Amino acid sequence: VITNYRLYPDAKLDDMLDDVVNALKWTHDHIGEMGGDPNRIFLAGHSAGGHLVALLGSDPERLRKRGFDPKWLKGVVAVSGIYDIPANIQMVEPDIRDGVMIPLFSKDEAQQLAASPIVHFDENMTPTLFMAGELDYKGVRHDFEQAELKLKPLVGDKAWFREVPGNTHEEMVLEMGTAEDEVGPAIAAFVKMIDSMP
Repeated sequence: VITNYRLYPDAKLDDMLDDVVNALKWTHDHIGEMGGDPNRIFLAGHSAGGHLVALLGSDPERLRKRGFDPKWLKGVVAVSGIYDIPANIQMVEPDIRDGVMIPLFSKDEAQQLAASPIVHFDENMTPTLFMAGELDYKGVRHDFEQAELKLKPLVGDKAWFREVPGNTHEEMVLEMGTAEDEVGPAIAAFVKMIDSMP
């Protein structure tokens, strides 16, 4: 199932999360009609979508309050996402900081932290594959490395990390389905591995 969500400035973070969870609920309720398994739902996103899926996968309450049982989500794939909003606000270009990040996440650090998946990374999170390109954006690289440090005790249980050599932020998705694709096969292997777990 390929979905989308409303974007800033037409939507705020809660609107985006509502859209993603509504798509998850639809999938859970209807995928059986198309031969799919509602007990095998994996959620993947790239860039801002990587932030959203990491936030939903690491904070089960965000799913529950939107009417989606977290146990229905079997795995998450966060590709080139941002996980630490305050750190990224300090790293991005001023036009992105002032034109997108501050209006979307506010100047208040408590609100920024609440929107930061890394705050929620722990043993209660959905099993998650984190991916980033070797040549990805500075903030993405920072957050990928910080997530790997924080989740080191949970690697192989709740978290897996994969850096794609030579890839930029854009190439992480633009190469999918091509001969150079390393992202698609890594996602497929992750899904297969999680599916085989009891």
